[in-house]
Amino acid sequence: VGVDIERIRDIDLKIAKRFFTAREQEYVFATTDGQTERFFEVWTRKEALVKFMGNGLSVGMHACTVKKHKKFKIFFCYTTCKKTYCMIILN
Repeated sequence: VGVDIERIRDIDLKIAKRFFTAREQEYVFATTDGQTERFFEVWTRKEALVKFMGNGLSVGMHACTVKKHKKFKIFFCYTTCKKTYCMIILN
């Protein structure tokens, strides 16, 4: 099982250029509306995948492209403090 949970927050989206493949960057930067949400969607998928594989970050997050797949279960929810989180479960 690979799981990752991230609070969606303002970040420097340049991180995507360092860790994401060209295809993932195209997805994140397709439009300005929703870029942060798409960034965290890709980021949490990558984190869940490397945890699932058991190799940790030694795999290199730019070495593989993650995409929507039936094995990825994605949930967006609001907590009581009204912050948005993205949770990915890979089983």
